[in-house]
Amino acid sequence: MDSIKNIIRGSLILMNGGVAFLLLLSLLSPYIYPGLFSLPSFLGISFPFWVLFNLVFMVFWIYKWRIYFLISFCVLLLSIPQLSNYFPLHHQKEVPSKAIKLMTYNCMCFSDMDKKMESDDNILTYIARSNADIICLQEYMFATARHWNFDEKYIRRIMKKYPYYKFVSKGKGENVSYGIACFSKFPITKVERISFESYYNLSAAFTIKIRKDKSIKVLNNHLESFKLTKEDKEAYSQTIKTLDTESMDEVKNNLLSKMSVAYKLRAKQADIIREYIDKQEKDLIVCGDFNDTPVSYTYHTIRQNLKDAFGSTGFGMGTTFNSHFIYFRIDHILHSPTIKAYNCKVNKVKYSDHYPVTCYFEIP
Repeated sequence: MDSIKNIIRGSLILMNGGVAFLLLLSLLSPYIYPGLFSLPSFLGISFPFWVLFNLVFMVFWIYKWRIYFLISFCVLLLSIPQLSNYFPLHHQKEVPSKAIKLMTYNCMCFSDMDKKMESDDNILTYIARSNADIICLQEYMFATARHWNFDEKYIRRIMKKYPYYKFVSKGKGENVSYGIACFSKFPITKVERISFESYYNLSAAFTIKIRKDKSIKVLNNHLESFKLTKEDKEAYSQTIKTLDTESMDEVKNNLLSKMSVAYKLRAKQADIIREYIDKQEKDLIVCGDFNDTPVSYTYHTIRQNLKDAFGSTGFGMGTTFNSHFIYFRIDHILHSPTIKAYNCKVNKVKYSDHYPVTCYFEIP
């Protein structure tokens, strides 16, 4: 009987050591270039799960009055800086009267607008009513064919409260143009494309004059996605629902292959964006769809000396992607330390597969 208990205890200790090691590797993922070694990137995206597993083991060993709780306790202690940014617990504060409001939103190419143009409740009217002073949109698209009504003129008419507008094109499809856009209540005096190799994705810097004596740069980013098709997402969600072991391996291999390629491409894009940021002298706000979590090489490379608005003023996990059982915070707002952020919030409206993120900024 004692030998069986020893075997079970030994197995649990080995399992505990394994999940502690995997959590440790996930903590290293922001510092390891995915092009050299991509495993930590996969562990970084699953960071919350490794935290949860270690918490379960720690509570179990404490309940059993065993010193083995220190295995998970020590690695969870090392996780505190990442945890406090990943799961911030800040309450709302009073916003200064002169603060400006910024929204970043992946609008999923306004995919439902052809059915809802006549409705008073659609993604475009939601954006127009947000009362944000600066709006950065990704996956921004409008029709260029004459027989389609959802064109640039229609968008400008709905967004009439925003006199300043710049669109940066990534390309043109059949009867459409797509890219990223910035709407502003303040003059946009300059636009710079930040060039990197990508078929669908791009970044651009908008110089915005918020006062007579003050301009800031707002970097709007849409970085490489995992390129998961509708079929990929449906196969994944069906596997999660049914726990079908036969299809699990096929789905897993397909996802891992696409994710590995995307991690490497995003790493290169993040390096280019960081080079641009390092050359700037103006106060910066860097926002958009990074397609990566706060525990990643992409996020860490772009952030560095910047502050995370949600990490410093938000509450909870802040999930921004919300489709097919895939829930992550991949849309971010970063800013210069000289700028003070207030009440960063993920607004859970289901017009897109992303949620919009808003924040107030006091700019010196």
